[in-house]
Amino acid sequence: MWQEAHTAQTQLAALQTETHGLQHTNDQLSHQVQDLLAKLAQQQDAATAQRVDSQAELRQMAERLAAAQRMASGTAGQAAELEEELIRVKGSHQETVTGQTLAAP
Repeated sequence: MWQEAHTAQTQLAALQTETHGLQHTNDQLSHQVQDLLAKLAQQQDAATAQRVDSQAELRQMAERLAAAQRMASGTAGQAAELEEELIRVKGSHQETVTGQTLAAP
């Protein structure tokens, strides 16, 4: 009977030691998980900030492109107006020259 009690105490002590070791391992793993979660949150924050920066850059590029397109459109319109004016002036000059030539003799 005494030997059974001694064996049970020895087994209990071994189980307590094992339990303590498992609790320590569990604590270490919990800390590692918390560290990994914190790192993941930082990476997600950094990725979000980078995405926001990229979106802002794209928005600025689109605005510059739209402004350039408006300028190009305006320049094309001005060129067409200048061409029409040149044609009108040439025609007027031609009429003047032709009229002077006919009136000269």
